Amino acid sequence: MAAIVTRNRGEFITLTVQAFENTSPHHGLVVVSHSIPGSDFRRMAGMLEKCAKKNPGGMSAYTIESMTQ
Repeated sequence: MAAIVTRNRGEFITLTVQAFENTSPHHGLVVVSHSIPGSDFRRMAGMLEKCAKKNPGGMSAYTIESMTQ
């Protein structure tokens, strides 16, 4: 399964907590910092690749990781 990747930190953390409280399926959340320009696709792709290598079997349920510079 795949994690959700977003820049919308506040709303998606709230949704992750709700999923946990309701024991709803959840495959992790990766939050991309606004300090990384939205047009810098190469940097974001590289950071996502590192995250994927760090979690080869997928992220644990309800895990939240932050991608910062």
